[in-house]
Amino acid sequence: MLIAEDQPRRHGSAEPERTRRRRSFSAQYKLDVLADYDAAGPGEKSAILRREGLYSSHIVEWRRARDTGALAALARPRGRPAVDQRDAQITQLLSEKSRLEQDLAKARSVVAVLAKAARALGTALRANGHRPEADAVNDLAIAALAPWIGTRAACAAVGESQASYYRRSRVGPSAPPA
Repeated sequence: MLIAEDQPRRHGSAEPERTRRRRSFSAQYKLDVLADYDAAGPGEKSAILRREGLYSSHIVEWRRARDTGALAALARPRGRPAVDQRDAQITQLLSEKSRLEQDLAKARSVVAVLAKAARALGTALRANGHRPEADAVNDLAIAALAPWIGTRAACAAVGESQASYYRRSRVGPSAPPA
């Protein structure tokens, strides 16, 4: 008769089986063990394997890896390589360029809206016989746009000739001293 403890375990039992975790060794550890193993005498080699819990197949594989240079490659730090300073600067400059291009597009659209509004207002005032007021609106719009896009472009946006703008904005000759 079998007692419950002597019965073989079944697949769906309540307590989990302990599984052994696969061991991994660093490149430096492998090189150190190989150096100890190669320096040891004939009777000492098996003592090193027992002490470290290794098999002779480990030594054979590690020697092969050392001779091909694979252990030197394993000694490098894992993960991504460090970012080059120039690459980081290029990335920063590209993001800044993108941001500035977006700002420029916004500014251009604001300028276009302002110019259209000034042109429409000036046209409406002129059509109703208010030419001096239309000229004043255009002059104000050109003065507001000129620092951003230049006087020539501001005049073109508002629909006013540059000569007319300069003629109206010119200060007359000063009176001679009496």
